[in-house]
Amino acid sequence: MQELLALGRLLGLVATATALKAPGLRCYAGAADLVEGASVLLDTANPRVNNVGLGLRVFNAGGEFYGEIAEPEPGDGSSIRCVVGERLRDRDVAPALACTLLLAVPKRAERARFACEKATELGAVAIAPIDAALAAPRGLDLFRRDAETWCARAAEQCERLEPPRLLPPASLEEACARAEARGEAIYFCAEPSLGAAGSVPAVPLLDALRIRGRRSPAAVVVGPEGGWSPAEVTAVKRACPRATLVSLGTTTLRAETAAVVALALHRGFVDSLG
Repeated sequence: MQELLALGRLLGLVATATALKAPGLRCYAGAADLVEGASVLLDTANPRVNNVGLGLRVFNAGGEFYGEIAEPEPGDGSSIRCVVGERLRDRDVAPALACTLLLAVPKRAERARFACEKATELGAVAIAPIDAALAAPRGLDLFRRDAETWCARAAEQCERLEPPRLLPPASLEEACARAEARGEAIYFCAEPSLGAAGSVPAVPLLDALRIRGRRSPAAVVVGPEGGWSPAEVTAVKRACPRATLVSLGTTTLRAETAAVVALALHRGFVDSLG
């Protein structure tokens, strides 16, 4: 019994030491080669990381490591030099039932940012911006300029090792065709009016996910603030006849809200499978 108590105290000390050496501040390292002893350059907007000697967790798709700020880089303060320490976490296993968000990006910055941040938090593996006929071009401009930063900052907060991949902008038809080529089941989120007027009724998204089960990864398509044009809907039906028209409820949702609802339903469904 004494030996077990001593072992328990030792394990407690080890756990405490590990926790102390794994600070809460995280910084995404992008494509940097993270190995113990390396010195890497990090880009960050967080002014706290300019403190020499500060401990933090540095991460990317290769894993997560303890790091320590060595010195700020000359310039505007957005770059820091970090010495990589011991590995804290191995790379993540790629999810079998991943989900890609095909998004007609909202034109207002705070809404576009919200959609990208929540897609990151909810586990989307990729975001494909759609150049929709009735969408304002400002949304795509925002995505090209800021989406990488938005997703990286969200990954730092939500413990992901890698933000979603940012795919090149495409028309609705092209984006859906690319998703189908990747083997993704397409779930076309329809406004209530579109689902009611269509020749094929919209199925609640959760029901559609349950019908398909474990068979393939998913792509959820979320429309622009102005809605999809009839030509776009016709083109998708022609190019991707297996796409499923799905409903997110009886009310009309903003694009960023629809993205969160669709991704949360998918995440909940995948988690329920165990």
